[in-house]
Parts: sequence; C-alpha cells; structure tokens
Amino acid sequence: MDPGLFRGVFVFLRFVSLSALSVLLLCPGCVRYQPQHAHIESAAVAATRTSVPAGPLPFEDAVRLLVDRHPVLRATRADIAAVNTCPGPRPLVGSTMVLDGNPTETMIGTDVLALLGIGPRKAEKALARAVRSEAVSRHHERARDLVAELAEAYAVHRVLMGLQPPTFPVDIDAFESAGLASKADIAAARAVVAEVAAESRILEVQRQDAQRAIVRLIAAVPGTAITPVPVDGTWPALEEPERRRLVLARGDLQRLLAAWHVADKNYRFQIARQYPNLFVGLGSNVNLQVPMQLFAVSLPLDAPAEARAAEHARSAAFHRLDAGVLDALHDAEAARLDLEAANALLAGRVERRDGALALIESERAHLETDPSGLTRVVFVSGRYVDAVRQHREAAVAAARARVEAARAAGWPTPQMVGESR
Repeated sequence: MDPGLFRGVFVFLRFVSLSALSVLLLCPGCVRYQPQHAHIESAAVAATRTSVPAGPLPFEDAVRLLVDRHPVLRATRADIAAVNTCPGPRPLVGSTMVLDGNPTETMIGTDVLALLGIGPRKAEKALARAVRSEAVSRHHERARDLVAELAEAYAVHRVLMGLQPPTFPVDIDAFESAGLASKADIAAARAVVAEVAAESRILEVQRQDAQRAIVRLIAAVPGTAITPVPVDGTWPALEEPERRRLVLARGDLQRLLAAWHVADKNYRFQIARQYPNLFVGLGSNVNLQVPMQLFAVSLPLDAPAEARAAEHARSAAFHRLDAGVLDALHDAEAARLDLEAANALLAGRVERRDGALALIESERAHLETDPSGLTRVVFVSGRYVDAVRQHREAAVAAARARVEAARAAGWPTPQMVGESR
C-alpha cells in the first residue's frame, strides 16, 4: 500500500475517533430512547389500571376521574409537553480540511448572534411559547366537551330515574276466561299490554345507557359498577352570556385566541428573521488575512415575503376569533330559546300524561259496573302509553337542552376542567 495513502487513512480514522469522543463529552444530557410497546389489548386496558372508587359517584368526583384518566386528555397533555419552548441556537459545526493526507485547516464555529440571544432566536422562543399555549387551549376545549357530555349523562340519568313505567289497569286473562270481551277487544288489549312492556324496557335500557356513558367518560370498561349521585333539577346553573366571560370560559374561543397569538408571534419571528445571521469560526491553520475564514454572513432573501405572508395570516386569525365570538353569542341565545321550547313541550307532555291517567281511572271505575266498557279502557290506555312515551322523550330532551344552554353560556368553568394542568 502506498505510504501516503496509509497515512491519510490513519489520520482520517483518528479524526473520526476524536470527533466521536468530543460528541460524547459535549452531550452528557442527551435523551435516550425509551421503548414503548403498543397493541390493541394494552391500549384497551391502559386507562383501567386504576380502579374506579366504589360507592356513590358525585358529578364532581366523576369530573376529576375524567380529567385524570381519559386517554384523549392524556394525549392532549402529552401534546402540551411535546412543545419545545426553548429552541436552542444553531449547532456547533466542526470541519477539517485534509490535503495529501495531512490536516490543513480545522475549524469549529456557530451563529454568534443566536448564542447572544440576538436575531430571530428570541422571537422563535416566543413563538414556541405561543404554540404551547395553543396546545393548552386545545386540551381545555376537549376537556370541556367531555365534561359537558358527562353532565348530559348525569342529567339524563336523573330524569330517567324519576320516571315511572306505565301499567295496564285490568287483567286481560280474567276477562278472556270469563268471556266478558270480544276477541277484537282482547287482541287490542294485548297490543296495549305489549306497548306497556316495551316502554318499561326502553326506560330501563336508557337508564343503563346513561350509566354506561358515565362509565365511558371516566375511562372505565363496560360493565363497571357505579352509582351516579342524582343532580338537582335546576343544575347546571344558567347565566346570561357575556362577551368577556365567554372568551375566558369557552374552550373553542380560547383556542381561537391562542391561534391568533401563534400567528402574531410567527409574524414577529418572520420580521426578526429578516436580519442577517453572523457565523464565526475558530480553529487552527486559519489565515487572519482572509476574514471570510473567520466570519460568514447569511442573508435570508425570502424573509420579507414570508413576513408579509405572516402578517396576512395574523389578520385571518383575528377575523376567525371575531367570528367565533359572534357565533358564540348567537349560540348562547339559540340554546336558551331551544331550552325554552323544550320546557314548554315538556309541560304540555306532563299535562297530557296526567290527563290520560285521569281518564283511565274514570274508565276503570266505569268498567267495574259495566264489563262492556273494556273497549274504552283499551282505547284510553293506548293514549296513556303514548303520553308516557312522549313525556319521557320530552323530559330527556329538556335535560339535554339545559346542559347545552349552560354550556353555550360559558359552563363548565375553566377550573372544573383543570385548565391549569
């Protein structure tokens, strides 16, 4: 082998070894890879490793469980932590020139302005903090949506627990065996009895489903035994919507506001990026008579155009925020009107149910003296079952409308959903 080539290879390998050693010495705080194994079975039980407390579950405790355990909120909190709020300066760059197997120039350098906190780095840090704030707002918005779903499940469960299933007032088998009714009346009566059984089953299933919704929102597996503590009929409280309070409470408006801050900080960053970057290098075999060996200047020629585009992006974010606030005020008013209509319908359904029940009592009293009155009892009982079904539907709709009206007006509060997390 040619001695010169051998010497060159030896020098190159020695340089690589020294460079690798330097990297290890300069990076004592480097992050190591932490393995994580994901599969369907592990993901399905990850949120249920901590058991749900037994016994009655008040709404406030359920909110805490939801915020702590729900995998979607765990993901949004991880998104917050994933934002690097302190982007570092440009890395140290090392280089060595080799000529005929001998190193002729060794240099290490970096962007001096970035090290001194001058130039775009300060604006870049502010942009990173704004991006993190936007991630916090997304967490707040998602948590608020889930808490509203939880509130709706509690309200519906309370309504359903307060309802009684319908009953049929007479013994059809006794009338049939005694031959006191025609086959048509017996068939019609059995149809009403079947509707009574169906309505009773629907009521029970909907109660179970409301409870299942609570179990899902606290990130427990189906079938977990919980006992929701009933909430008050006037819960949640309704307040008049106010522009500033809406912005402070509603997660979607917080997100739009955070998006404007991100656009504003990006605009500032693009403005700062217009300034030239100064690169300084130090090393051996440097000819001081040639300044470009020590200093280098980079000119971001695209920065002015990017800055103008960022200014327009900030303007767009402002108009989206303005539209969001306006829509929120109208949403609150629309939700209040929907609640008013739902309560009016519920009041009518209650009167219809009570009126049908009074008719049944009257017709049953008449039936005790006149067996031929079964036809009228069957007819009135059918109307009563319809009235009970419509009352159930109206009561559930009114409960949902109340939660939606409170939510549109700024409930739940940021403190309830753990904004400070």
